[in-house]
Amino acid sequence: MNVDLIMPAAGMGVRFSKNTKKQFYYIAGKPVIHYTLLAMFRSYPFERVIIGVNPDDIDFVKRIYGDIGFDIPLIIAGGGATRAETVYNCLKESQ
Repeated sequence: MNVDLIMPAAGMGVRFSKNTKKQFYYIAGKPVIHYTLLAMFRSYPFERVIIGVNPDDIDFVKRIYGDIGFDIPLIIAGGGATRAETVYNCLKESQ
């Protein structure tokens, strides 16, 4: 069975900080999304990774993903106005 990892990462993190989105906040030199991806990759052999992001964050996410060094194909999906819309966009990309 092939399993894709879907990660909605388009949130603004309004309750977290006014300056940094939660998923991109640095802890010990790495953004939170880096640690999240590592934990997921170590938990299951995913076929593909589909991350929902806002257009302004695509290059950053691609760079962080590349720095991790896992050989799992990455698909970028557009972020929506809500988390549900972002997940829906990721699901459409998984077809």
